[in-house]
Amino acid sequence: MSFLLKGKQEDLLELATELGLEATVDMTKPMLKNLITKSAGYDEEDTKLTYEGIVEERKERELLEERKRRDNLKTLKLKTHTLTTVPRPEVRGSNQAEHFRKFDNHNTRRTGNFNPERRYLDTPPSRDFDRRAPRKCYICHSLDHLSFNCPKARKEIKRENPIPKYKAVLSHRRKDYT
Repeated sequence: MSFLLKGKQEDLLELATELGLEATVDMTKPMLKNLITKSAGYDEEDTKLTYEGIVEERKERELLEERKRRDNLKTLKLKTHTLTTVPRPEVRGSNQAEHFRKFDNHNTRRTGNFNPERRYLDTPPSRDFDRRAPRKCYICHSLDHLSFNCPKARKEIKRENPIPKYKAVLSHRRKDYT
């Protein structure tokens, strides 16, 4: 019986229609389960076999649709490759050699400073933090603590000490007599 709630709603709808029950699309999975289990000809084993067959058919149908979609994509890809032609330059013997000579003469002065070995660093970058500056306090520059724990920092914390009324009265009286 719990296998009914594990499946998809569309499978339960198809099972209900195969069992001859009136099920609508707006029914939830628990409603469909109750409808199927409370039907007159409900047999758990037969229902389970029918349900498994429905699930297998749906999975095969989904695989077939996926294959069709892939085939369509492949054919579209092949069509686009065949439709796009790459223009090839016409080869002319004497004219081509002339252009290459000009090209070679033009690039000789530029390649003098080019060294392909120096284009990249000697060592690949790594996550080595050994060369990083040590963490220290910004106030006293000590390595023992950071700035929020610095003993030299002057932190002004305003605390309101509640003075009991009788102490306040006594302190006022003492000031008057002195």
